[in-house]
Amino acid sequence: MIPVITLLTIFGLYVGVVQQPLTAAVAFTTSTLTLTLKRNLGLVAFMTRNASEALVSLERLDRYFSSAEPLIRFPVGPLKIQAATFRRSKKETSFRLRDISIDFVDGGLNIVSGKSGSGKTSLILSILGELALESGSVTRPSDVAFASQTPWLQNKTIRENIVFNAPFEQARYDRIIEACCLPLDLEELPSGDQTEVGEDGTALSGGQKSRIALARALYSKTPLLLLDDIFSTLDTKTTAEVWKLCFCSDMLKGRTVVLVTQIPWLAPQADLAITMEDGMVKAIEQNLGVIRKPVRLELVQDIGGSSDGDAAEARIAEAKQLQPADKRNDIASEMEASGGITRFTSKKKKEREKNSSSPPPKLSSLMV
Repeated sequence: MIPVITLLTIFGLYVGVVQQPLTAAVAFTTSTLTLTLKRNLGLVAFMTRNASEALVSLERLDRYFSSAEPLIRFPVGPLKIQAATFRRSKKETSFRLRDISIDFVDGGLNIVSGKSGSGKTSLILSILGELALESGSVTRPSDVAFASQTPWLQNKTIRENIVFNAPFEQARYDRIIEACCLPLDLEELPSGDQTEVGEDGTALSGGQKSRIALARALYSKTPLLLLDDIFSTLDTKTTAEVWKLCFCSDMLKGRTVVLVTQIPWLAPQADLAITMEDGMVKAIEQNLGVIRKPVRLELVQDIGGSSDGDAAEARIAEAKQLQPADKRNDIASEMEASGGITRFTSKKKKEREKNSSSPPPKLSSLMV
């Protein structure tokens, strides 16, 4: 009502005080000028409000940049960590990686294992430069591909997430799709690899997201791949197939791979096996020149399991008891050769074998 009251006040002063007749020309001209003045004053108020909001936003940005830590840039070279200590942040005091010295095998498979909370993922993040380096030195290639334990996907198609702004190469793309066991999944999706994955991959299962993240890392041509527990969301069959097609072929030839995993039978097939415990390197075992072999899934329900040596020995003893006396040593030898990971499918199957009059079949080795 303020513009209307202002206009009436102007007309009253013009007629009552100035003693001038209110003609049509004066009335319409005054109305136009009043509306123009109203619009300009409203624009000034709008700009003033936006300016105050911008100042508040700039203050928040200043506080964020003051508290954030810049990404650490390491010297370019073969992946190597020497007497390094890492902290998650400058204010973090509860957990650190201490006295880390690892000379990773260049162009080979380096496996990092250990119990939950031992620092496996922190080691990967320290290589990326996302942990604060307190002491020591790190060198790594300038280009790195990273597949995290919780896959990050854009709200785009499956193909766009895999190619990730790189030039599209049909033959390379098809081979990686095959190696990551994605053809069957793409056939079941309504639009194949043109299916939108949704925000953070909500349209996909956990295993599909992990394999797409792996495919994106493989499609890149970076010399260093950091893979954080990519097998944790895959079933037994898919794990064995991905291992066979990706890691037992020339797919990763000439590329340095750091793989975090808790699957016990993978470490003996790595060029370098690293065991973490309480933020420190517990053991390092080199297997230079090892030939990686696929896994045969016979009489196995779950390839995974504990990497604890006591658990492996218990499974060997359990299998020996289910066999005739003259075959027990052979069974133990086969299981020990395969990392002691062979397990029967269920308790009922064990009971049937115990009660059967004929001796159960001999367990075959898992390694082809």
